[in-house]
Amino acid sequence: EEQLAFASRTLCHELNLEASELVPRSTKVSHSFRVAAKGVVAAQSFRRMSEHHRSYSMDKAVPLRTIEQIDLDIPRTASGEAELLSCLGVARALLLRHAAEDPELGYCQGMNMVAALFAVAAQSQEEAFSRFRAFTRSLRGLWEPGFPL
Repeated sequence: EEQLAFASRTLCHELNLEASELVPRSTKVSHSFRVAAKGVVAAQSFRRMSEHHRSYSMDKAVPLRTIEQIDLDIPRTASGEAELLSCLGVARALLLRHAAEDPELGYCQGMNMVAALFAVAAQSQEEAFSRFRAFTRSLRGLWEPGFPL
């Protein structure tokens, strides 16, 4: 409730409204207002969380052509599978982070399928990336020129 009250004040501030203008004191808080306020709480939590985790500042070093290729391949990844569709954003983030941290290997076609599988199987994006990175390091030859396994 404390977070909801804070979110309500934040939402009113963002909308340049007095709390009494948005929700009269004599009425209960509407469902849509509660949903919006909870969205503010979630956004603030995400912002705080991202301050403590990787900033993705290295992504700026990823060549535009690599990003374009990832963005072409990502929609082809799920083949209509609902579970895969729900994780495509995480898979894209894994691929961008990998390309930023391993510019020598970068991104190669086929990595999107592997990243999607790790995104679905993991409990968090950090866990998915850790597993994806370990996999790509152990089987690096799958994506190197000449397929040198």
